[in-house]
Amino acid sequence: MAMRQKLPRRQKEVLEHIVKFMNERGYPPSTRDLCEMLGVTSSSTIHTHLQGLIARGLINKPRYRSRSITLPPKLSQVALKKELVNVPLVGKVQPGTEPTALDNLDDQFPLPAQLVGGKEALMVRAGDESMVALGIQKGDLAIIRPQATARTGDLVAAVVDDIPVVRRYRKEKKEAYLDSANGQSIDAKGATLLGKVVGIIRKLA
Repeated sequence: MAMRQKLPRRQKEVLEHIVKFMNERGYPPSTRDLCEMLGVTSSSTIHTHLQGLIARGLINKPRYRSRSITLPPKLSQVALKKELVNVPLVGKVQPGTEPTALDNLDDQFPLPAQLVGGKEALMVRAGDESMVALGIQKGDLAIIRPQATARTGDLVAAVVDDIPVVRRYRKEKKEAYLDSANGQSIDAKGATLLGKVVGIIRKLA
């Protein structure tokens, strides 16, 4: 990456990792993320490098806010140059129809293909508090990688009684179950598996 200003080697590495992270994930890294990527144990070291980049006008970062790094327009064009895919949000499924049939879709969202894992991804909305212990709250959007099978322990989405739900998949001998985090289980025999949960999107305000 060409820089107009000659950067200290470590600051250049930090900036390149920020751009790489945003290109792959679609959102900025936290200080902890940067520590892990750069093999640094002290967050104050990362803060020092970030302040140097801020002083040079190469990044912006409000104080006391996590994942708040933004890039100036030219660098943003590099970081945000990614393929977007329209990810459908599956709502109540009409009997006798495919879950992704047009009448069953509540909305669709353009998201980075790298974030959702491919062009075939879909989403469902967590409709209750049964998975809060796993960090999934009512109203969260679960990103799903479609697949027809699952392994014990996989976090999956399935259609149960025409409603998409997020549950932990469990198989015992020839029987399969969909477990909530509060101890309740559903027999998976009558459920339609949508796929594996690969991400969660939450609106904070």
